[in-house]
Order: sequence, then structure tokens, then C-alpha cells
Amino acid sequence: MFRFKKDDMIRLIRALEIPRLYTGYQGSVCTGMEALMILLRRLAYPNRWCDLVDIFGRAEPELSIIFNMIVDDIYTRFYHLLNNLDLVWLDPAHFAQVIHQKGAPLDQCWGFIDGTALQIARPLQNQHVMFSGHKRFHCLKFQVRN
Repeated sequence: MFRFKKDDMIRLIRALEIPRLYTGYQGSVCTGMEALMILLRRLAYPNRWCDLVDIFGRAEPELSIIFNMIVDDIYTRFYHLLNNLDLVWLDPAHFAQVIHQKGAPLDQCWGFIDGTALQIARPLQNQHVMFSGHKRFHCLKFQVRN
């Protein structure tokens, strides 16, 4: 249900430095583990808040508040890892070399994007080429970034 095993959940609590308790602005309290489980369940599978009521025994607004609290908490502490690629452990040249050695024809490719669709205005010509039936809009799709 959460795409992690029980032991992994404990490791995530430690790695993400999740606090023991979260207290919502409306006064509800939940443990860090419960907040993490709400976060993971919501992200693991497309579902609505009403689908999670029976799992967690909490009202929809409360689940939403807890979800937002833990997302805000994690982002506040780790946003620098998302906003800046100038990190000691990130060596694009080494990544590109390894990817090329594994058989990729590009020698400067160091990152892969999972089918990112960049929405565009409907083109005047060759509309069918740019239309995504899955996304239901015109777009440019990127699979690799170099």
C-alpha cells in the first residue's frame, strides 16, 4: 500500500528526520510514522481523500492537513537538494561516462527524465505529431536531457 516495506519506513523516518509528533493548526495530533504513511499512501497510488478515511480512521480535511504538514516540513528542511544541482556527490561527467559505457550512443548524457511532457500551443501544421492522446494536449516530450 505504501511502496515501502516496514523496515524501510523506519529508515525513512530517520533519513528524513521526521519528528515524533505533528500538531495541526486545528489541534489534531498524529505521530511522525502516521504522517509518513499518509504521505506515502497518497503519493503511491492515485486516490482521493475519501479513499483514505477507512485506512487511517481520520476525516478527509484532517488527512489533507497532515499531508500538507509533512510535505511542508520535508520541503523546508531539504529544499536545497531540489533547488541546486551544485552538490559534492553529483558528478555529471562521471555519470555521463558510465551511461556511455553501458551502451548509450550519447557521451554527454547524465540524466534521464521520465517522459516529461512540455505543453505547447496547438501548432498550425502537423498537429497530430505534437498531440499526446494520453495527456490530451499538444506537447513536446523529453526522454533524456544532456
